[in-house]
Amino acid sequence: MLEEYQHGEVREIRLARVPANALNQPLVVQLTNRLRAASLEGSRAVVLSGSPGMFSGGLDVPMLIALDWNDLQRFMRSVLALQHQLAIQPIPVVAAITGHCAAAAAVVVAFCDYRIMSEGDYKIGLNEVAVGLCPGRIAYHALRRLLGARYADQYVSRGEFVAPPEALRIGLVDRLAAPEQVIPEAIEYAQTFLKLPQQALYETRRIARVDLVALCDEAMRDDSEQLHKRWFSDEA
Repeated sequence: MLEEYQHGEVREIRLARVPANALNQPLVVQLTNRLRAASLEGSRAVVLSGSPGMFSGGLDVPMLIALDWNDLQRFMRSVLALQHQLAIQPIPVVAAITGHCAAAAAVVVAFCDYRIMSEGDYKIGLNEVAVGLCPGRIAYHALRRLLGARYADQYVSRGEFVAPPEALRIGLVDRLAAPEQVIPEAIEYAQTFLKLPQQALYETRRIARVDLVALCDEAMRDDSEQLHKRWFSDEA
């Protein structure tokens, strides 16, 4: 479900679960473990990429609707563990958004240091409200961190997807690139971190990402009954 490529000191971790790179339990756990291992194995930056035309369709909904409450809770905790790993990741992570990037996948890239998205007929955003779900505090505040209150309220509350030019305009992504250049440009950007004094970079990123770590810690303590009510509500 993952492919890994080493570009010098930059580790590329590519989602490879056809057809939509949907996030199920094994993929989420494996991705968390490989992100944790990257710096331990000598890499100094990570590029997180997807398949051509499809970064990720978000959570694996057909799998989720078959779960009982206990299994759903375990899965959601694994998603939180992935977000927490991205928040505390000691080396920079650059997202190469190779196509569609929906819901939980948009939250994943929001936790990255920099986002380059493919030009083309693709969509990115959080559509939870549109399908009867509240995205929750961690997803909302991760997007608000990027977009500011005005755009976060507007797009997250309406459950809207946006095209790449609009994502760039509101700050959801940092750069657009031709489809064949998304991953190479992400690798090139990741390599710029290698030129910086590493301890200074590490300490500065740790300070800058304190809010993300706090979001994850808070979500871990969140009342699970609220998730239960949201997921199993009549609206959802």
